[in-house]
Amino acid sequence: MAEEILLRKTRFSAFLRTNLEEQLRDLKVDTVVMCGFSTNACVGLTAIDAFDRDFRVLLAGDAVLGTNEAQGELMLDYLNARIGVEPLNHAQIMSRIVAKS
Repeated sequence: MAEEILLRKTRFSAFLRTNLEEQLRDLKVDTVVMCGFSTNACVGLTAIDAFDRDFRVLLAGDAVLGTNEAQGELMLDYLNARIGVEPLNHAQIMSRIVAKS
């Protein structure tokens, strides 16, 4: 069983002011599945930063939410149009991970 890794996130993006990228690289991770709260801020900005760092980004559409639906939809539209990330369900995520293996 893998050891649990704790990360103290202090900004919208989990990559800012953390060692997340180094930890992922050390583990030879090339794909991240995004989920969480605040689609238009934390989830979206972390997805963009992951893409900018050359990680493959998958978005768990059933596992993201926020308090401002309109802003969340704008972020989802941006992620799809600019970096090709679209909300996926569990089966779609699993099929893309298996297909890459």
